[in-house]
Amino acid sequence: MPAPRRTWAEHSSQSNPKQAQVTHSDIELDVDFDTHVLSGHVEHTVAVKEDGVRELQLDTREVAVSGVTVDGQPAEFALGEPHAALGSRLTVQLPAGLKAGDTVKVGITFAASPQASAVQWLPPEQTAGKQHPYLFTQCQAIHARSILPCQDSPGSKFTYTAAVRVPAELRALMSAVPEEDAAAAAGCDSELPHASQKQRPGTKVYRFKQSVPIPSYLLALAVGHLESRPLGPISAVWSEPEMVEAGAHEFAETAKFLETAEEIAGPYLWGRYDLLLLPPSFPYGGMENPCLTFVTPTLLAGDRSLANVVAHEIAHSWTGNLVTNSSWESFWLNEGFTVFLERKILGRLYGEQMYSFQASLGWLDLQDAVKKEFGETHKYTALVPDLSGGIDPDDCFSSIPYEKGFALIHYLQELVGGSAVFEPFFKSYIQRFKDSPLNSDDFKAFFCDYFKDMTPCTFALIYLAMQIDWDTWYYAPGMPPVTNRYDENLGKQAYELAKKWHTSDVMGIGSNGPAEASAGDLSDWSSTQIVAFLDKLAELRALQPLHPSVTRKMDELYQLDGRTNSEIRSSWLLLCINAGDDSVLPLAKEFLTSQGRMKFLRPIYRALHNSKSSAANQLALETYQAHKQSYHPIASKMVAATLRFSIAAPAGSQRRQGGQRPLAAARPLQAGSTCSPRAAASCRRRAEPEGTVPAQAADSSSSSRSAADAAPETVFYEGSGAPAELALSLLLGIFVITLPLTIASVGRRLWIKYKFTNKRLIVTTNSPLLQREVQVSYDQIKEIRTAPRAFGLWGDMVVFLKDGSRLELAGLERFQDIVDYIEAQRRKL
Repeated sequence: MPAPRRTWAEHSSQSNPKQAQVTHSDIELDVDFDTHVLSGHVEHTVAVKEDGVRELQLDTREVAVSGVTVDGQPAEFALGEPHAALGSRLTVQLPAGLKAGDTVKVGITFAASPQASAVQWLPPEQTAGKQHPYLFTQCQAIHARSILPCQDSPGSKFTYTAAVRVPAELRALMSAVPEEDAAAAAGCDSELPHASQKQRPGTKVYRFKQSVPIPSYLLALAVGHLESRPLGPISAVWSEPEMVEAGAHEFAETAKFLETAEEIAGPYLWGRYDLLLLPPSFPYGGMENPCLTFVTPTLLAGDRSLANVVAHEIAHSWTGNLVTNSSWESFWLNEGFTVFLERKILGRLYGEQMYSFQASLGWLDLQDAVKKEFGETHKYTALVPDLSGGIDPDDCFSSIPYEKGFALIHYLQELVGGSAVFEPFFKSYIQRFKDSPLNSDDFKAFFCDYFKDMTPCTFALIYLAMQIDWDTWYYAPGMPPVTNRYDENLGKQAYELAKKWHTSDVMGIGSNGPAEASAGDLSDWSSTQIVAFLDKLAELRALQPLHPSVTRKMDELYQLDGRTNSEIRSSWLLLCINAGDDSVLPLAKEFLTSQGRMKFLRPIYRALHNSKSSAANQLALETYQAHKQSYHPIASKMVAATLRFSIAAPAGSQRRQGGQRPLAAARPLQAGSTCSPRAAASCRRRAEPEGTVPAQAADSSSSSRSAADAAPETVFYEGSGAPAELALSLLLGIFVITLPLTIASVGRRLWIKYKFTNKRLIVTTNSPLLQREVQVSYDQIKEIRTAPRAFGLWGDMVVFLKDGSRLELAGLERFQDIVDYIEAQRRKL
């Protein structure tokens, strides 16, 4: 078990907010589309935290600083040596004699680099209208420092005002509330007091105010030919004229999402909630900038079926934006709780089964991230990764903090008694930390303190809560130590249809599909169910792809080639490409060149690159080479890595965006999940008559078994009885005098050991009355039956062998993971 970290230093910032903290910033920005430079001036209001502080330290990255003042007087400053990920520290000398509680004003004149990692400059041809240039920023995780000197840490919050000068035909928007005045309305306000050219013909200044403290990663700016349409009393959608009406239709439920979120989390405090629908080259799903959420145009499905993304970004208004992690190591507090609140919103609006359906899809996304993206032992699969040593937080961006974080929160909810008990706690959590960023230990302490006052009748439940393995949840790599179970009724039809298509072409040699398949199979399904169907089928065909004739039959029945929903399109194209169906290659090219969202680009390029079809391989290379300049620099670099290219990316563009939700295509929950090798589980074997369990026997006639025998033996689990089962048994022995149960649990803990390897399971009994070892190879197993206990904290399992005997295992910690592992080994035979 990894040792828990005892300190929570900020590893991703070189600033010093514990000594001198920026509490407010007045910002001026001059936008120059000709030179691709953001220049300006910022005046930071700095609260002195310690007596005798002589320096203010700020984060920068490739920002030119031409002058600094302190309380209006010129001040000495110095830029440190650049760090590859963290940039350069700007040190400003403060006057002597400052005491804690004092305030100083630090003014800085600066110019960002044309290659600033936070800024994307789009030429007109990369916009929807093709007539005007466009600019948008993306500051999460540590990119605000590439725009202006700041304390670029999520634990440092500040309010701000801003004045932004742009070409008169364009409109500026920020993560703040716009402030219109008479001069601006008349179009004659073009003055920036600290600019070298105070007035500039053909320009206009827009002004903004953010009264709620935010971290620097939520500083956001967009400039383009923009119009708006109202969505509700405090909401509007902004976009280019060519897309704004479609956006108004797609996001019409925004007000309903807001109202539902307030019922669960409390009042909305940000004044406005607007949406900005960005150009097609926007590489992300969404970004929760306060007052102005950025969203991708790939959400424009036409039927509002992808608007749940807005529910996620709205949820950030409480979790992330209001209650914020103090460092990027505790990023799961931001995203895990946001996913939780998003699914609560959807459950309230569309039924609790929707909560479970989305949760089960998220679990599969987590499995993909752990097993395919990183590997089960990779340090970035820990819920709380170690970012010491100057690691860029973007490097460990994945669905881990989202879905592993959600898994912990859902587990805690069920442990303490469900939604009725947990939702009041959630509101208390928001109120407690809305003004003070927190780390993972702060959350643990608040959770334990809140529930310690539960009534005596729930004492056993409290005791179980005390047994939460926080260290494993927080610091161990791989899948969570507990497998949550969800209601899968919404996905049942999708899974069953996928199995029918799978069995119609088991050998991958072609078929006309299931006899009972009809054009009406998908007629009343939601887009989420259709994606679940396609991805379940892809999962079933992971080892043996479908024959192209089967995918053509599917299109004939379901008209999948013509679907415009981006989630369906992506899943369908991946299924066809993996099947070697080259008829979809023109569709794949059109999809890759019509949008730049990394969620879709990378898997499709990967599938084309790995295909056995030379035409698909060639399409991947030619399409990327022809269009790499039209992708966002980060997206271009990530696709290049997928295709194993080595490219020279613009300065700063190597950093992957790390804050918006990774909107992976919906996939159904597998029958089980594969466990992580880190966990130790336990079992016990009830006394069986001698000879009931046969010795292990190898089947030398099986080539697959021979290959398995040749592989080195590796251990997945080794341990003894579940401690939570023992704890509860002891409690029950005390309160209800069930002494035999208690004795049995103690015996399992002391005398029964088991081991699961890639070749066999081994049960060892070493009691005063019996010493024996039983080994069972996986090819001897006929069937497994399980029974979960205590919210799934442990369970019982009976293994039926092919010779008619059986092996009973009771009190298994993480029993479902063990079952899944056994089944996975059996499938390899």
